[in-house]
Amino acid sequence: MTVDMLAMGQRARRAMRQLQHVDAAQRTAMIHRMAERVRLASDEILAANAGDVAAAEARALSSAMIDRLMLTSARVTAIANALDVIAALPDPIGRIIATNRPGNGLDITRVSVPLGVIGIVYESRPNVTADAAAICLKSANAVILRGGSESAGSSHAIVSAVRNALQDVGVDPDAVQMVPS
Repeated sequence: MTVDMLAMGQRARRAMRQLQHVDAAQRTAMIHRMAERVRLASDEILAANAGDVAAAEARALSSAMIDRLMLTSARVTAIANALDVIAALPDPIGRIIATNRPGNGLDITRVSVPLGVIGIVYESRPNVTADAAAICLKSANAVILRGGSESAGSSHAIVSAVRNALQDVGVDPDAVQMVPS
């Protein structure tokens, strides 16, 4: 499968521009909505995960790898709860990091701002899919995710729930994308 990464990046950049006009309260509500959507999609996420686990077992992956990959209802609930925790974090945008007044009398202030579009590559842990998306969105950044191939089905199901949540609140769902291969 050929993936047009340039097109993905352009869509993410367009979505990022919209995100930078979404205030802190709206971003918090958006991430809470993501948690709700993950809870609502629990059956779909678990079904996709069952396929990932079966494929991992057929490939004779280690029991530790399979355990990291496996989702249960409790683990899906934990993913949603983690999103609620991220939503409740203080807004990172506009935070003063440092101030300095050198000898020339200028006041220099470092202030946190969004980076833009973030690419994240991670191993086959489906929960990272939701965590990474939420952390990026909390800081008004778009994200392109690339998880391990062993968790592809689970991760895509989670991203689908996240993108549905973004659509629910009027944010461009291309703010969160996943490399399909």
